[in-house]
Amino acid sequence: MMKNKYSKWLLVVVICMGVAIGGYMYYSSIAIGAHLIMVCGKQIIKKNLMKQLADGLDMFNKSLVARS
Repeated sequence: MMKNKYSKWLLVVVICMGVAIGGYMYYSSIAIGAHLIMVCGKQIIKKNLMKQLADGLDMFNKSLVARS
């Protein structure tokens, strides 16, 4: 009789631990994915800004050469 009572509680504890671990793993995978997207997004924005700056400097240099 007592063995059956403890085995039910053990089953409940194991299920709760499984749900908790699964929830943690799901949340952490979303957090890692969001972090990677943010880092990649910053790199793309920086790359685009640097390209625009270089294009602007080229246009400025060409206008100076055309004036002289």
